[in-house]
Amino acid sequence: RESPAGKEQKPYTRREVSPMRPLKALPLFPAGILMGILVSWPGWGMGVWGLDWHAPWGPSSFLLFLKPGILGFLLGAMSSALVRGEFRVRRGAAPLLRFLLGALTSLALLAAGGCPAGQLFRLSRGDLGAPAALAGLALGARLGVELLRLGMGLGAPRRAPGWAGIVGVFLLAALSSPFLWKQPAAWPAVISGAAVGALAQGSRFCAVAPFRDLFLLKDAGLFPGLLGFLLGSLAASLLSGSFSLSVPYQWPRYLLQAGAMALGGACLVVVDGCPLRQAAAAAQGDLDGAAFFLGLLLPGLLVLATA
Repeated sequence: RESPAGKEQKPYTRREVSPMRPLKALPLFPAGILMGILVSWPGWGMGVWGLDWHAPWGPSSFLLFLKPGILGFLLGAMSSALVRGEFRVRRGAAPLLRFLLGALTSLALLAAGGCPAGQLFRLSRGDLGAPAALAGLALGARLGVELLRLGMGLGAPRRAPGWAGIVGVFLLAALSSPFLWKQPAAWPAVISGAAVGALAQGSRFCAVAPFRDLFLLKDAGLFPGLLGFLLGSLAASLLSGSFSLSVPYQWPRYLLQAGAMALGGACLVVVDGCPLRQAAAAAQGDLDGAAFFLGLLLPGLLVLATA
């Protein structure tokens, strides 16, 4: 939400929930299904980072790598914003703080085994430890809501020069796929990422907003998007033969993942969106989203630079 410069942004209240909100949220369900299929189908994944799940527990299991699908995601989301007339360059407050929160969130989500949407992906593959991370996400969202109520939001966006948004999008795209040109087989992920980006931008899909609104506004109208994403991912897993019920780790690691997801969830509520939502916002000209997303990429870029 935008507010004129110099005016304080009003806190969220229950009265701000429109009676038409359930109807406006209906497209989230089919969009979530399509996104779940595109993200989860083998070879099409467009995650920003990943983990070496077979490495021993320790520093080697935190190897970050940037996946080429995010390039398609950014370009697809920007194209959707341009077509829909929603590309508006905006800047907010505390860009350095957003950047640092992005880096902190990246490390927390890596320790948690994935971003909020990634936890749904894990669950759709039969990982019975994913609910622990999702419980941590709910706890983190609750903590983030309390921080917002204490006035720890990062400020409302304001207009900025148009060229800054376009340059920012292409900068993010360039940084997010440093090895794309060496992997021709990565192009299906780029195309899939473009479709996911367009769907995410058009539907306003966010994996943390349903929990935030549930605790802040007592409104569950955004959960159909999460349900659709889970069902789409489950369908892709079943059709591709990749579904298998498992508990791959001992319970101490799941406790660590829950705690890390709680930290990440609190950060995501404060910055107002999950990594997918921040990437889509950056692609439609939101410099706040770009600052946070650059912070998400920072640990991976450092690993690539020192490899």
